[in-house]
Amino acid sequence: MKKLIQIIIGLLIIVPALFLILPASKLKAGDIPVLTYHKISDEEGTFSVSPENFKKMIDELSRRDFTFLTVDDLSKIIQGRKKLPLKPVLITFDDGYEDNYTNAFPILKSYGAKASIFLIGSLVDKPGYLTWDMVSEMSYINLMDFQNHTFDQHAKIEEGKNKDKTKFSSRYENESEEEYLKRIKDDLIWNNWLIYQHTSKYPLALAYPGAASNDSVRKILKDAGIKIAFVGANKRASNIKNLNPYEIRRFHIKNATDIEKFVNKIEYNK
Repeated sequence: MKKLIQIIIGLLIIVPALFLILPASKLKAGDIPVLTYHKISDEEGTFSVSPENFKKMIDELSRRDFTFLTVDDLSKIIQGRKKLPLKPVLITFDDGYEDNYTNAFPILKSYGAKASIFLIGSLVDKPGYLTWDMVSEMSYINLMDFQNHTFDQHAKIEEGKNKDKTKFSSRYENESEEEYLKRIKDDLIWNNWLIYQHTSKYPLALAYPGAASNDSVRKILKDAGIKIAFVGANKRASNIKNLNPYEIRRFHIKNATDIEKFVNKIEYNK
């Protein structure tokens, strides 16, 4: 009896101590952390992350056994054609900068890490941006897939009542609703076709330009071949159990992002 009491007392001491050592809660079942990058460069700017810090993020995620997904993987998971890994993560790049190929791609390859790039089609082959040859090469290796960021609807409207809003999210002056929706639909279809021509893979996702959208334009996304869409600058991940496929959340990663703290956040819900 005395020995039993000693065991119980010991457990009362040890078990609470374990709660102080171990994280309070692990990755919430079904959470899908999506990270957003733009430029991977040593130049200063809101949308630039240094190659060193990008490598640290990929290393930290790899070390903690996260499974890297592409947008295509995520689409299959949403459709029930693929199982959601225990610790998934999706790395995305917006716009299609040249340094995604020169700086980010070698790092991803060295870790065998997948990622997805949302291309602005009108900027491909322009100085500072990816070339179609780079896109084809990265797609062929199967670590990357390429998705839609519109062909030419990312820029802001320059005049009228919707000045400074994105072309994607707003109508031009004197443009009818019908004309607006046709403009967006035609743009998305054309960009999808261009990407398909250079990758042999048809895009199925859109990153909303400037993270801005509206109810009207979302209704025509399916007609344009878009099955899932991403918003941005969010504070928590979307969850597969209550997922709106046209409002998948993303975390905006900055050069100043505390990598260990961020990975703790998505792994332990801290």
